[in-house]
Amino acid sequence: MSTLSTGMATMSAKAGMLITFACLPGTTAADNGPNGRNGMFTYHLLQHITRPGEDITMLLRDVTNGVVNDTRGKQMPYVTSALLQQHIYLVPYQKNTTLPAEELGTSSKPTVIRKRLVDIDEHDNWNIQNGTDVM
Repeated sequence: MSTLSTGMATMSAKAGMLITFACLPGTTAADNGPNGRNGMFTYHLLQHITRPGEDITMLLRDVTNGVVNDTRGKQMPYVTSALLQQHIYLVPYQKNTTLPAEELGTSSKPTVIRKRLVDIDEHDNWNIQNGTDVM
């Protein structure tokens, strides 16, 4: 006898990984974001992903907050993390800017782990530039 479940199964991150999904395991995601083109999670991710100097964990908290607010708690993004470093940025700080003292921790520079920038054109095609593969 088998049981049919809704949504995705639980996944765990391995050392150095961060995995994020649009919704919690066993649930489904809203496909109707405010822009009419993307689901709710993708809509909010696109609002935050290009902000320079935004730590990935803070970025995902902002995305989660937006999704939860816009769906009135019906959708909760799922993040599983086993990151080994602090201060991980998808987009580095602009030149001539400095990290706030409270963000410096034990490091004097932010860690930029992503070498490629992702641009989404008008047809929602991903255009990856300058660096390693994004998985």
